Amino acid sequence: MQLNSLMDDLTKKRVLGTCMTHISVVKQQKQRLTHCHILLISSSDCKPSGPSDYDNIVSAEIPDPDRHPGAYTTVTRNMMWSGLSRFTLHGKRLLFQALSKNIYPGNY
Repeated sequence: MQLNSLMDDLTKKRVLGTCMTHISVVKQQKQRLTHCHILLISSSDCKPSGPSDYDNIVSAEIPDPDRHPGAYTTVTRNMMWSGLSRFTLHGKRLLFQALSKNIYPGNY
């Protein structure tokens, strides 16, 4: 349902401008975490033409908790992972070894 709502916003409501065509693929990771890859092709008059246009669309900042408390809570709760803050350097090395087990070196 959330994906359908997002696609409606992007294609029908034209949140990012006129969308000429689009494709989306939903995938599942090993632990059944679903995610979606979306490719949008915009009309030539809606495509960003420089850095300032991209800056108007993309934001990589944590919202101000006083002005946008809901957005701040959502970003800090769901989009930031602070799991490594509990580990020391030794713990980070152990975590990396656990995550990369059976991955490196790969069979080529």
